[in-house]
Amino acid sequence: MYSDNTKYIKYLDAGESVKIVYAVMADVNAEPGLYTLDINMVLEDYESNENTINTTAGVFVGGETDFDVSFSESDEGEVSLSVANVGNNIAYSVKVSVPKQENYKVSGSSSTIVGNLEKGDYTIASFDVLSTQGAEASQEGGSRIPGTAKAGVEEENLTAASVENKPLKVQIEYTDAKGERITVDKEVELELSGGSMPAQTEGPGKRGGISSYLPYIAVILLAGGALVYRRKIQEKIQLMKNKKSGNKNPGEQKTDIKTLRD
Repeated sequence: MYSDNTKYIKYLDAGESVKIVYAVMADVNAEPGLYTLDINMVLEDYESNENTINTTAGVFVGGETDFDVSFSESDEGEVSLSVANVGNNIAYSVKVSVPKQENYKVSGSSSTIVGNLEKGDYTIASFDVLSTQGAEASQEGGSRIPGTAKAGVEEENLTAASVENKPLKVQIEYTDAKGERITVDKEVELELSGGSMPAQTEGPGKRGGISSYLPYIAVILLAGGALVYRRKIQEKIQLMKNKKSGNKNPGEQKTDIKTLRD
């Protein structure tokens, strides 16, 4: 009992009822389920005879729980979230989702089922999250982190500038011990550092990626052209030397041999 376990009623007439409230607390290690609570009532009648009534009440241990969601890591455009059951009850069939929102968009599946979570358990849920403020962040000079998700004019890989003061909304759905489906809304602060390489994207971004290799392509073409030009010069020099020394080409030598034989 989390309060006085005895209540007194001075008088109760026939047909009357009185509500009595007790604060009952279950042990934190109690398994979810239905338990019996013993109730004892002692009364006196008009003749001051004392009577005792013993009965039981059903008490259900279980119900809702709570979660803690935090940013775990970001790799290749994928955001990983750590989801922990910080309540006192088990959560069944837990589903983690990133709903539609103003600042972010999910590429691919926006929800994942992580199974059951006992109290104190945690799991990792990963999503391909894009920033819908990508164009704005690029104009501000933000660097993109390496990523594989496609980006367009209005959506881009996450950057430190695009997630600043813009928490990611996350929804957690689970079934409690009573069989009821419950939804919990959370917000997660994303912590990203500036990237070192821009991600290759479609459209203008892709053309920018190819243009970064143009200097190397130009060097390769110049080197190949110089090699061909050098070979042509060597062939001309060799031909001039052959003419000065009186050497004939193989076709002329064959003709002279045939003439001698005749």
